[in-house]
Amino acid sequence: MVPKLSITKLDAARRQMETAVQLYAADGEPVSIHTLTCATREVLSDVAKARGAGPQFIPDSGAEYIRPEKLKDARAIIREPQNFFKHAKDDPDGVLEFPPGATELLLFEACLSYQRLTGETRPWLVTFSIWITLQNPDLFRMPEHASSRLAQLAPAFLAKGRSGFFGEMIEVLRLGVR
Repeated sequence: MVPKLSITKLDAARRQMETAVQLYAADGEPVSIHTLTCATREVLSDVAKARGAGPQFIPDSGAEYIRPEKLKDARAIIREPQNFFKHAKDDPDGVLEFPPGATELLLFEACLSYQRLTGETRPWLVTFSIWITLQNPDLFRMPEHASSRLAQLAPAFLAKGRSGFFGEMIEVLRLGVR
């Protein structure tokens, strides 16, 4: 008999999120990455609300950034792929034009939310945050938890491509290079 695992909600979120990041790093299957990311976001959002931390994610936390009359549309844009990938009752023959790159922002938000809720800096999640930050310098600043040494090393790793970057950066973070 296989022993049971004792898993908290945050353990489940972390496991799903780290798996999503690992799939992403390996140029894995985008629907699976998105589905894991959305499941993670739901768990983190529920835990945050239960702890009184309030909304963690856009558009729930984005009222100051999104026009009130567009909030429903913003939620639909985020929820449409999530619902499409897990339900078929109303549209068993449906087709979705899915932009896989949209998952990156959702996963980035989840990484930051997990860190805020737990205080943990996990190598896969930090590496993903650094990757997204470096890929979008006009949109993001280097995360606070990334040391200046990592910020110096990261651009050299970018030349190695996504999987090379993740492999090298994970090793640097595990060794604790500062």
